[in-house]
Amino acid sequence: MEMAEEVKIRAFLGLPLAKAFEPDLRELLRGLKGKYPLVRWIDPASAHVTLHFFGSITSEQAKHISTLVKPMTTKSRPLKVFLQGVGGFPNLQHPRVIWVGMGGETQVLKSLQDGLEREFAKAGFECEKREFKPHLTLGRVKDIRGFGGITPVEFGPTTTKEVNEVILFQSRLSPQGSIYEAIETYPLSAP
Repeated sequence: MEMAEEVKIRAFLGLPLAKAFEPDLRELLRGLKGKYPLVRWIDPASAHVTLHFFGSITSEQAKHISTLVKPMTTKSRPLKVFLQGVGGFPNLQHPRVIWVGMGGETQVLKSLQDGLEREFAKAGFECEKREFKPHLTLGRVKDIRGFGGITPVEFGPTTTKEVNEVILFQSRLSPQGSIYEAIETYPLSAP
């Protein structure tokens, strides 16, 4: 008898920003959505900074990820951050991704992310080769051939807010965009 293959889920580790910045992002998107219909804009209620994208993982791998993340987050304190500036990858004239920059305690966030990456690499997870640059993806260009870029946008700085958790998310693809569901939440709990 053949064993059924375990169901895999698309997962990533993220710093959730919606609680802190949803009103700011809604205001920013209100001005952009009508001007740039060729962009699939995020739902501000799901705003986050991706710390690590795992791709397809099993439930056993999700449990293992938790054993790696918990010790790191209990040693990290809540972060005070703000949002500022709009940019694009590779640039605003020919963007594939439009993003919002982040300021505040980004060095602390980079240190946390770097420590997590080292643990993930030791555990055999594939890691990004590029340097981590804290940003929030605001939108993705659906068809770059018909898109002439965006004009520079003034945004922020927002007020500084505290972000006090990291979440392992499941990402489900839908025609309306990705839908995120928390698998496990890890408080940033150091004093």
